[in-house]
Amino acid sequence: MNELNMSKDKTNEMRNTIVVIAIALLTANALEAQNPQWINYTSQLPSPNAISLAIDSINNVVWVGRISDSGGLSKFQNNTWTHYDTSNSPLPQNSIFGISVDEDGVLYAIVNKSGFISILIFDGISCQVYDTSNSNILPGPYMSIDVSAGQYAIIGGVRGVSILDFKTNSFTNYTPGNSQLPWQIINAVALENNVKWIGTHARGLVRLEDTTWTIYNSTNSGLVYNRVNKIQITPDNIKWITCLGGMNRFDDELNNWDLYFNGAYIIPGAVDFKSGNKAAGHVGFSFFKSSDSTYTYFDYNNSPLPKYAVVSSLEFDNFGNLWIAGGGLYVYNENGVVNINNGGTYVTEFPKDFKLYQNYPNPFNPTTRIKYEITKGTHIKLSIYDVNGKLIKILENGYRSIGDYEISFDGSKLSSGAYFYKLETETYNETKRMLLIK
Repeated sequence: MNELNMSKDKTNEMRNTIVVIAIALLTANALEAQNPQWINYTSQLPSPNAISLAIDSINNVVWVGRISDSGGLSKFQNNTWTHYDTSNSPLPQNSIFGISVDEDGVLYAIVNKSGFISILIFDGISCQVYDTSNSNILPGPYMSIDVSAGQYAIIGGVRGVSILDFKTNSFTNYTPGNSQLPWQIINAVALENNVKWIGTHARGLVRLEDTTWTIYNSTNSGLVYNRVNKIQITPDNIKWITCLGGMNRFDDELNNWDLYFNGAYIIPGAVDFKSGNKAAGHVGFSFFKSSDSTYTYFDYNNSPLPKYAVVSSLEFDNFGNLWIAGGGLYVYNENGVVNINNGGTYVTEFPKDFKLYQNYPNPFNPTTRIKYEITKGTHIKLSIYDVNGKLIKILENGYRSIGDYEISFDGSKLSSGAYFYKLETETYNETKRMLLIK
């Protein structure tokens, strides 16, 4: 029998360039702002398995790609969610691995589903499919995609690079066997006008302009490590490159390399730019000032992110809000989330202490609500006992991220009288009394 134990145990204003990457780093203190900094949108998705994000800046649209059979695409526009899958759209499969949006707002998606590996072009109404059955694209699976409206789409996969020319509607393929591509597994691709940038899994960074190949690796350049995970290019043509062992800022016009986070294990994430600070994500994500190397690390202890969440994609929208895919879908803005107010759960301030509130109403008949706060992500148990210490019901038993929680208790099957509810964590427990009167 379970027995009742009555013991009771502003950051600087944004400036310069924002870079969003994926990285595992040490923790620091959270930023503070007067307005709500977080929205948790996980409950607004048909399934929580968001893995990729793309922002259509022209039309202020946020696209979310979700993997697995319960995946699909979700679109957020004008504070309205629209969800697409095989049941209500021409999408041929639901498992969306990666997405990109061109300057005309057309969405390009990677599908890595056994038996159906393809590239999709989707506008919400129609869907064009490219795979090995109807085109000369290299066989997948595919790892990354970037597009330039009316010109090219570049796709990196496990067998090389395929470049789709929209004018001819055909692919040019590059492999180690037919070109100077030094490795066949491609983690990252990026387009810079007529220049194609390619990040390999084991042989460094590649620059392809027309027929000229330039290879950058850890031996002949300042590249920190030969496994390149992500590439992003700023409006002033600076390349930010995340690798297995750190992050590089590369100015290829001056052949200047800067190194950040040497030795850090950086895994695939996303890269984007706004005026302001730098941000990064991995198990949790980190938010960086561009003026120096200080940062704030967010995880389940100081944000709504669930424990061990791998942040796979980060994108800024036009309003400076940072969208985060990993263990769900979240929006962050250090100055307060802007122009988003549909359906998400606002997180206004994180608790400073564990706390169990008095139930309300009290006395009650037959339902009441119990609220509690936790200061860090932890396993919790919320239980109901009678006056003899006998366990009546476990209301909650599982992991919770930092935040405020509230749950309803229905006593319709109980007799009138006094009952106790107890909150337990690894380091804290508290019990309160409530009265049921029928």
